[in-house]
Amino acid sequence: MTSLRAAAPPARRAKNASILGIIVTSGLVLICGNLTWFTVQLGTAPLEVTGQSAAPALSGLALAGLALAGALSIAPLILRYILGALQTLLALVSASAVLPVLSDPIAGVAAAVTDATGIQGDESVRGIVVSLESSPWPVVSLAAAIAGALVGLLVIVTARRWPTPGRKYDAPVESRTAEPAARGREDDWDALTRGEDPT
Repeated sequence: MTSLRAAAPPARRAKNASILGIIVTSGLVLICGNLTWFTVQLGTAPLEVTGQSAAPALSGLALAGLALAGALSIAPLILRYILGALQTLLALVSASAVLPVLSDPIAGVAAAVTDATGIQGDESVRGIVVSLESSPWPVVSLAAAIAGALVGLLVIVTARRWPTPGRKYDAPVESRTAEPAARGREDDWDALTRGEDPT
């Protein structure tokens, strides 16, 4: 009895840490995606480019991660493995959305520059950009996405030890040993209507 009590808290801590980790990393990616990532100088006026413009997929991926955390809190064992793998995949896709922006910031801001100036084409955009200042938010987004992938792996590794969800989420099961209900007059008439002999 003592060993069961000692084993329960680490299992609950692993579950809580995993779910909280997904919420924090997905929330951080979502918040960072709405902040200014780059300030582009286009001759006279600066243009602020948010993460949403530079990497448009981030918000959707982060929201999917937050929804996944909610589902994970009540998921049975097999779904925990699936959701852990899905969290890892979502986080890796988020990281892959940020990496090209970090490796070539001008390509990342090209859509925003085109919207602001009407000038299209990679060489044309590079020609009008005088300077480009980067904020730390793209790096923070990348770090949060990588941490989210690690949390997804943590879910896969620790899912078996998590406490099972309560019975309130299970579908009601009828007892197979219950006595059949007594038949009334209406049941007899219904049986006759169906062409059955009620006797």
